[in-house]
Amino acid sequence: NVRKLLFSQDHKALLDGDPDNIVADKDDEKILNSTPRILLHRMAAGLQSGITNQSRSWFKLQTTDTRIAEYAAVRKWLDEATETVSGMMNRSNVYPSLDQTYMYLGEFGTSCGLCLPDDETDVHIDICDTGSYWIAEDRRGRVNTLLRCIDLTLDQLRDEFGEGWMPTTLAERLNNQGANEERVKVLNYIGPNPPDMIKDVAWNRPFVSIYYIEGNYSEDNDGILAIRSFSYNPIIAPRWSVFNSVYGIGCGHIGLADAKMLQQMESDKLRVIELEVDPAMAAPAGMKNEQINTG
Repeated sequence: NVRKLLFSQDHKALLDGDPDNIVADKDDEKILNSTPRILLHRMAAGLQSGITNQSRSWFKLQTTDTRIAEYAAVRKWLDEATETVSGMMNRSNVYPSLDQTYMYLGEFGTSCGLCLPDDETDVHIDICDTGSYWIAEDRRGRVNTLLRCIDLTLDQLRDEFGEGWMPTTLAERLNNQGANEERVKVLNYIGPNPPDMIKDVAWNRPFVSIYYIEGNYSEDNDGILAIRSFSYNPIIAPRWSVFNSVYGIGCGHIGLADAKMLQQMESDKLRVIELEVDPAMAAPAGMKNEQINTG
């Protein structure tokens, strides 16, 4: 069993490398000047400290009816509720997720995530990587539909949905072949609950979430892993500026040309320095073994 765990075929990914990470590493090799990245992190840190500073009280719960808020008991309840929500956010991953949100906003103009209930911290923010999701909005311009693609290991698949909902072939690979780290693609749809279409969801739950696994698993619930519902819209999708599209435009779009030019100029500068330090020299074959004065 120990040998099966240590020499499982799934650990080849640890040796060979994740294909996604390999592509990202190749793209990183093109970056010769990190100034754009530094500025992006600086902007995200500035938004975090200026808007949602964890070290100070940056929000306060209030009532829509200002007359009710004049009562002392109501003010006390609102203050206690504000402290409860603040403590919940401190315990959870809200603030690290906000930092990611600001970075995506500045770079791509669109950020997306889900606000989900959690057994340990009451709330958990699941941020979607750019390029792994599709969003749609209602007639008022509010994002109410999300389709995302998630990479999960078989261990994560079992922990999230239970072994009973896993396709039989994947459960066998997990239990009999030790394929704990084998990854599968899971599609997740979140959107308005269509009336009288999904029997497993109550009519008074306005949003539905369906998890579906890619592959030929028609014998196992048609590939459906879970059907869940929400009493609120769990989609968080802020956008920097929106122009005739559901996706936003951010500062990264404006600075993209300058960032490319900076990398090209850095490459040219390094080539000039290299030629100055170690200049290329050519001479006739007859001058072989002859001393050359390069001063």
